[in-house]
Amino acid sequence: MTVFLDYPLIKPFTKLEPNYFPGEELRKIIAHQEEAVPLLLEAIRDFAENPEGYSEEDGNCLHMVALALLAQCREAALFPVIQDISDRFDPDNWGEETAYEELICCMPEDAMARVIASVLANDIDKLKAIIVDHGQDIELRCRALEALKSCYFEGDIERRDLTGFLSNVFETFALQHDSRDFCPLWMVLYDLW
Repeated sequence: MTVFLDYPLIKPFTKLEPNYFPGEELRKIIAHQEEAVPLLLEAIRDFAENPEGYSEEDGNCLHMVALALLAQCREAALFPVIQDISDRFDPDNWGEETAYEELICCMPEDAMARVIASVLANDIDKLKAIIVDHGQDIELRCRALEALKSCYFEGDIERRDLTGFLSNVFETFALQHDSRDFCPLWMVLYDLW
């Protein structure tokens, strides 16, 4: 087993009893944030590589704890892991228990967008670059759109800047006749009006 699992801050999240909320364990890990962040990054990277070892049904919620706490800490190093998880997802093979599926199935609908918004709140330009990069996975681009909207609602981006960017993106996508981009973009625009 991986070394980070031996740490007392981490271990409790790998064997949670059903219907138990680990309040005390969360308080401990938050109180030791400097020590915990590298361990949580190691855990989420391990999850990206080997999602089969993580399952809420089996009491191992470490991946969910790592994702939530790293987002709360606004840990930018989390984003490349999310990007890797998204890149590995193949919608044609849904059901193969990939890390992406595990996260999406365990989280509320817009939670991933909020996580991305949290870790990239200080880098709005990076979010925008992901949205317009057709080389990125469409799922990641959709989450980045949602994250940009979350940044607006949190006050990290001005309305005129957001709507100006989205208007330009919409015009570009319309010129390119990229139909995959229309639905997510429309949904974000709809929410803002």
